[in-house]
Amino acid sequence: MKYAAKKGKIFHLWFHPHDIGINQQENFRQLEEVFKYYQFLQKKYGMTSKNMIEIKQFLENGAED
Repeated sequence: MKYAAKKGKIFHLWFHPHDIGINQQENFRQLEEVFKYYQFLQKKYGMTSKNMIEIKQFLENGAED
């Protein structure tokens, strides 16, 4: 995530709700850590969050990978 934030690259966080199913408390804790780290990277490097439609539009408009 840090590399992507510093270089203006895309970082794809992929998970499905059913991935949280077993060990829910621990999995939600880890996911919360990821979100907090994103907030840090957003403040420090201007990292942005986009959904898949926004990424498609971003790439179609000639963005670098």
